[in-house]
Amino acid sequence: MDRIDLSKLKNLGGGAAPPPGAFRALGVGGLVLGGAYGLYRSVYNVEAGRSAILFNRFSTPFGSKGVDPHQALVREGTHFAVPWFQRPIIYDCRTRPNTFTSLTGSKDLQMVNITIRVLTKPVRADLPKCYDFLGTDKDMDHRVLPSIVPEVLKAVVAKYNASALVTKREEISLEVRGNLEERLRETFHMTLEDVSLTNIAFGPEYSAAVERKQIAQQEAERAKYKVQQAEQEKRSIVVRAQVIPPLPSLFTLLKLYLAHFPPVFSRFLRVFTVSTTRFQRAASRNPGPRNSRHEDQDPRTPPFIRRPRC
Repeated sequence: MDRIDLSKLKNLGGGAAPPPGAFRALGVGGLVLGGAYGLYRSVYNVEAGRSAILFNRFSTPFGSKGVDPHQALVREGTHFAVPWFQRPIIYDCRTRPNTFTSLTGSKDLQMVNITIRVLTKPVRADLPKCYDFLGTDKDMDHRVLPSIVPEVLKAVVAKYNASALVTKREEISLEVRGNLEERLRETFHMTLEDVSLTNIAFGPEYSAAVERKQIAQQEAERAKYKVQQAEQEKRSIVVRAQVIPPLPSLFTLLKLYLAHFPPVFSRFLRVFTVSTTRFQRAASRNPGPRNSRHEDQDPRTPPFIRRPRC
């Protein structure tokens, strides 16, 4: 075999050797980039309304392995953590709304569709326990509330009738809040801020029964009004009969009519009245003939008719 000339191999790379200090520059550049990346990963910000805890990969002088339940909470601001060895876990401690709809049975076995809205937030002092038990703040809402809220709501609504759900709405809301707050605080390290029943919808059978009852009540009120109206009309007729005087006689009307004329008619009216009265009195005392000249007349002949002379 032919031998390889090593002097020819040196000239294959262009014949130029790398400048002195090139590897040192590469090393310094790598160190600078690594330091910048480490500094970027070691600095984290906690926004307003949030808190953070630190997760340790190994047991270090900064804390025990994992999440130390006795560690101090990291408040708002900029903080430092050891890169790769420590990882910040940031929790949103502000109040968050959650809405649930549940089909619930009342005490009188009526199905009611209730929409409830709850406001919750995690307990700041129990954030290390929350991470070990539930996870992050998003996991708390998805794992706990969808099962706990409908269960407590059904247990409370089952104590009331369907008609009482509307009249005692505030009382039911306060009872649900008391039971739910106690359970979330002791078991799931969450604070309940408010509970409100936003919508109550009854079944079609119950709605139809309520409508029929309202129609029957309206009919009863209408009949009662008609009876009261008839009694009022009867009373008005009696009052009008008592107020309106009786109609005067024809003689009284004639007297009132002649009284508006000159004194001649008034005098005639007075004479006519006196004559009529006297005639009535005389006729009542002596119904027989007055004049003796008429004694020879036939008693069957009226007194004012004379017998002819021969």
